[in-house]
This record gives sequence, C-alpha cells and structure tokens, in this order.
Amino acid sequence: MQSWIEHYCANLAPKTSVVRRETSPTLFCSLHPTAEDAEISFLGSSHLTISAKTSTTGPGYHIALSRMLRALAPAFRLEWLNTSGEEETEYLDETGYFFTGDDRLVYDEMLAWLKGLCGSFFNGTFEISTTMLCMPTEETFSEARDSTVTPLGPRSRAWLQKTAEDPGSGRDFFAWWNPELGADYFGCRALARMWREVRWRNPTTEAERNILNYCLNSLETAYRLDNSLEYPWTEWAEMLQYAELNNEISHEVRRRSIAPPTIGYRRQNVEISLPGNWRIRLPGSFSELHFDNDGTTSAFDPPRELWFTSYSFDESSLQSFERRRTEILAEQHDLLFEAQRYIATADIKKRNNEDSEWYVLSSSNVCVAGRAVCTIVFVDPSDREWAIATWKSLQHL
Repeated sequence: MQSWIEHYCANLAPKTSVVRRETSPTLFCSLHPTAEDAEISFLGSSHLTISAKTSTTGPGYHIALSRMLRALAPAFRLEWLNTSGEEETEYLDETGYFFTGDDRLVYDEMLAWLKGLCGSFFNGTFEISTTMLCMPTEETFSEARDSTVTPLGPRSRAWLQKTAEDPGSGRDFFAWWNPELGADYFGCRALARMWREVRWRNPTTEAERNILNYCLNSLETAYRLDNSLEYPWTEWAEMLQYAELNNEISHEVRRRSIAPPTIGYRRQNVEISLPGNWRIRLPGSFSELHFDNDGTTSAFDPPRELWFTSYSFDESSLQSFERRRTEILAEQHDLLFEAQRYIATADIKKRNNEDSEWYVLSSSNVCVAGRAVCTIVFVDPSDREWAIATWKSLQHL
C-alpha cells in the first residue's frame, strides 16, 4: 500500500512511513503541508481503518483523499464498510461524500465548519488574541502582524468577523479548495511552507534545501499552468537567491520583485517546545530541532547555536525546590534570573582557538519539577544581549 500510494499520489510529493503501533502496523501518509498525516491501520488480518482530518486543508483535499481510497480498494481487494446510517458509530465520513460522490456536500460542510470556527471568536469561546488556527502546537508565531495565525498567513479581526457572517468570503483560509491539481493548488502548497518553514536565509542543511526546492518547484509549476495569477514575486526571488537558481522564469520573477517581503512567520521570533515540557523563544531563522541519542537537543542559525538538555527530579516538591534555590543563591555566577518557583543562573565565557573566537553562555535552570541545561553559542559580541534575552525566555510549562 505504501508503494501504491506513493505512485498514485506522485504529483502531491507524498511522504509515507510505516510504524508498528501496539500490535498493528500503521501507514502514515503526509499528502499536503497543511494536513495532519492520514493513517491506515490494521485491526487484524482482515480489517483496516483510515483516519484523516481534512478540515485544516480544505474540500479539495477531502475529495482527493476519498478518491485515492476508492481507487485503493480494487487494487487490494478491499470493501469499504458504509456505517453512516448507523447510530453512534465512529466510522463515517462526516460530509457524506465518500459513498455519495456529491462534491457539494464537502463544500457545504467545510464552509459550515469555517463559519462556526470564526464565530467562536465572537460568542465567548475564544478571545481575540494571538491564536493558532490549524497550526502545529510545537511552535507559536506570536509576533505575527495579526492576532490569528493560519497556515496561509495571519488573519485580522475584520476577516474573522466577515467570515463568521459569510463563510464563502473566507475560502482563502483553505490551501486546497478544488481537487484538481491546478495553479492554485501548487501555489498554495508553496505558500503554506513559505509561511511556516522557510528560514529566509541561505540553507545550511539538506532539509532546508529540500524545503526551498519544494517551494520553488511548486511555484514554477503553478506559473507554467497559469502565468496570469498574482504570485509572491519578492519572496520567490529571495528563495531563488538562496538556492542559487537561474532559468527563464527566474529572470521574470526578479523583474517583478519590487515590493517589500511580507510572507514568512520565521522573519520574527518563534516560541518552540523543548523536551521535558520546556519552551524557549528563538529567531525564526534557527533550524529545526535536532535530537541526539544522548538526550541533547540542538538548533542552529550559523554561527549561533543552541544546546539543551532537561532532567526530571526524583523528588519534586516546593520544599525541595526551596532547598535547591538556597544552594544556588550561595554560588557565584555572572547572571541570575528568578521567577515564581523558578531560578536560573548563567555564565558567559570567551573561547578561542588558532583561527577564531566565540562566546558561550552556559546556564542551569531549575523549577519544582526538574532542571534544564541550556547553552547558547555566539560569535558577534553585540549578540550578548540577544543571548541573555533568549536564555531568560526559557520557561517550564
């Protein structure tokens, strides 16, 4: 099935993996940058289930995924069980599309869902503050220009209110509106990764180069399908420069790149989750977290580096914390930072070798539940205050 899906969905640039969950293997399928993985799990030798959340991506994704699953059935001699008429069943397509093939059902259900979601900001369910809608929870883009962060860019209060009244006006929320793979599909899938994943600097890892190539290939495909659309010319030109690419389209892109850049949550700071229920604020240009076998987590924005390790206390109580706090206060350190039930110390040392010199901020950070060791490396002396502010942003949730 993994090979079949990769072939069937080749134009979607799928990512698949097989993982054993408890006693059953599960096939994970990532088919769009804004979609959670679709999961195919075996419940025994003769039964399997498929689960997927499609509302975060749009009706086009729901229809395309359903069509793929329908085509999967004869290839593997499957028969999909229709339980939509039964009471209290957990196996169903909420839109009713899977067994009816009626596209309109999907669009109506998606717009009704969007109307309810946006209306939640005005009926007391949500507050109009920095809110992440259909975004991964391990990152928070709290410095976006508007309070509501979505996969295709921030949305204003006015947009929320208008969409709550007329959901059709907010269809730009969905990255995959029509199931056909037209220019709009390829352009939106590039935008999704440009907003959340592109670092807006020269790539330093293979993963970062792959993200750039994905966005550039998607934009070029969209342009070749329909060159009359308005594209993110400035950001497209930036990525061409980072990737060091030149072709007949790149000259046109650079010619039309005249406005200042506006796309990219990672042009500002990002709050990221760290192991052990810790969080820290880093520039969005930092790489994805790298996890070593020894429990160390690292991230890089050359020449700056972050290294982090967390530990849990066998004895975690307020009394134990106060004892540790007293011991820490008796020590001598360059920097001390305290908050409620939290104390942290740091020292900044200059290091050098024959070819270069750099600075290392080494810190120990203690809360009631545990301790974290956080090290920040920088080269430019003017980054000292940045390193201190980054260290102070570390918190245990």
